Amino acid sequence: MDYIAAKQAAEKRRRPNREAEQKSLRESVREVAAKLERQKDKALNVGRFMEVVHKYMTFEELTPAMLREFADRIIVYAPGDTGTGNRDCL
Repeated sequence: MDYIAAKQAAEKRRRPNREAEQKSLRESVREVAAKLERQKDKALNVGRFMEVVHKYMTFEELTPAMLREFADRIIVYAPGDTGTGNRDCL
């Protein structure tokens, strides 16, 4: 009977450590899954960009339509403090 009680007491002492470890592992899995999703998005964007590059390998004139296909967005920054190099995104 003492053996069983000792085992149960040891299990109770380990349980908080195990729960903390499981919580940490779940968080790690979420972080890795998010990182994987970002990498997949980057690979997809590179693939789309390469399709457009191959489409316009040779051209005579740069047209607005071509620019629209290449540029997803244009980010413009307002001049900030020149001493620190900080800029504000508009």
